[in-house]
Amino acid sequence: MLKETDKSIAEIARAVDDDSQSKFTAAFKAHFNVLPKEYRKKQEGKARLL
Repeated sequence: MLKETDKSIAEIARAVDDDSQSKFTAAFKAHFNVLPKEYRKKQEGKARLL
């Protein structure tokens, strides 16, 4: 959803049924080793290169 939509991180957290944005962010960072906001920026940069 971070790559495919412009929904806020809070909206995405609710969509994946997480209790809060902070819990979603912590779980995302633990899994991907990057914050959701940073991940989105990196993906946007990649899309511009294509």
